Amino acid sequence: MVLYVVRMKHTIILFVLLGAILIPVWFVAEIRYADEASASTEVMLEMCNAAKSNRDQFGKLVILFGDSIPRGFGLKVFADEVTSDHPLYKFRSISSTANWALELNDRPERFVYCGGMDEQNIKNVVAAGVIRSGDVVVLEDAGDFAGGTAAYYSFWWKARKAASLPDVTVVLQSMFDYCDRPTDGGCVDANKYDLVRFASASDAGSRNDAIRSAAFATINPVSGSALSGSTAFIDMNWVMDTWKNSALAIDGVPVILGDGIYPNVWGQMKMTQQYLAAANLRQYLTDTQEIEEYVVANLSALSYGSTTFTASRARVRQNPSRQLGVHGITCQGKYTPHQNALPERFGVI
Repeated sequence: MVLYVVRMKHTIILFVLLGAILIPVWFVAEIRYADEASASTEVMLEMCNAAKSNRDQFGKLVILFGDSIPRGFGLKVFADEVTSDHPLYKFRSISSTANWALELNDRPERFVYCGGMDEQNIKNVVAAGVIRSGDVVVLEDAGDFAGGTAAYYSFWWKARKAASLPDVTVVLQSMFDYCDRPTDGGCVDANKYDLVRFASASDAGSRNDAIRSAAFATINPVSGSALSGSTAFIDMNWVMDTWKNSALAIDGVPVILGDGIYPNVWGQMKMTQQYLAAANLRQYLTDTQEIEEYVVANLSALSYGSTTFTASRARVRQNPSRQLGVHGITCQGKYTPHQNALPERFGVI
């Protein structure tokens, strides 16, 4: 089994400005809204359900399993609830942004969101024949997990195992957290992936440590059997920290919403960049003119209150071939965080 680390920075081929591309579920409690909730779920999983019905209509898929971040919440409303007349409709989710870029470049690959990353849901998607040889599965979780690191490791390991198929790449990722400084509430300890650390004998370290352990385990700890396919790990916590700090310092633009949990459009773009790179697709996305024009047309909304962010800054794209911080390790390799990493530079060729 091959294990490699994906630690990309910078913009993606179709990242305009802050360099990235892209975007996250609503729960309706009252019975009278049951039909509407069901309809929303159908919209949310429309493409996944289409793949279940007829997988042959799609080429290579990048299949996202996760919570409201991959579902899409960058516009402060779930992506499947955003209407087509919204000025930022094409940036409503990670999948919608990535697929727009792929379509503009005449690529056959597509991103598809298939619901939560719980073991049973992944098994159901596998059983439906959605995941095929050559596909990429991306696992994500930023939810309010109540258990400690041991339970969280088990949660991630089971998801990884369920998605590990021959010639399929499974991508795991750490999670960013800024819950210590939210501007509009909603933060609890269960949403904190680095900021809360456990110190008991059975639960040690942070939730991100548990994810890293699940990503770097080489064999099934119970049976001792090796997993199929290959595994990639993205240190999204480091990626977003670097992205956030640079965006604020250079352009005065935030990449995280005020709740300290959800990425905004620019934050989603950075995540999309990472996913496209993990799927080995970013080098094909060379035509970004329409995306640049879209960004400039919506500059006011995408400035997020910045008074220094300009159209020229938004138009400039970085060289998509730059992949600073990318390296590979073997299954037995030891995970080491970035040290002395260069800061991200937005809008610099």
